[in-house]
Order: sequence, then C-alpha cells, then structure tokens
Amino acid sequence: MDKKKVKDYMTYDVVSVDISGTAKDVIEKIQKTHHDGFPVVDGSVVVGYVSARDLLFVQAATPIGQVMSDNLIVADPDMDINDA
Repeated sequence: MDKKKVKDYMTYDVVSVDISGTAKDVIEKIQKTHHDGFPVVDGSVVVGYVSARDLLFVQAATPIGQVMSDNLIVADPDMDINDA
C-alpha cells in the first residue's frame, strides 16, 4: 500500500494576501472568502501567515507585516502525512 503524502491533502488554489496590505484588507478578504487566515506573500514568496485572531485589537490601517506570524512550521509536499 502506498503511503499518503502531504501533497495528497494540500490545497493548490490558495488565497493569499500581500505584505503591503493592511488589517482592513485582510478583514475584507475574510468577509469575502469566509476563510479565517491567509498566507502572506511578498511577490511570489510566502513570508508569513495572518489569521483573524491576529487582527483582534489592531487598527484597520495596521500593516499586515506588523501582525502576521513569520516563524512558520511547514511541511514538504513529499513528506509522509503521518510524519506531518
């Protein structure tokens, strides 16, 4: 039996937000997509992750880079799903 890999469970059509955006931009994207968090990208490079919880108690004009998490744990697509 073949072992399942992370890539077998990954989402490939990912909705992201740009590092140059603000908390307001993320709130609007949450309302539009009903997702509660997004990868933060700088061009085509993922630089962090921002969730709805990160936006609690911040001003709408707060830059995403100030509230996102940037110490991420990631899994390689070829990693065994049980190891992930």
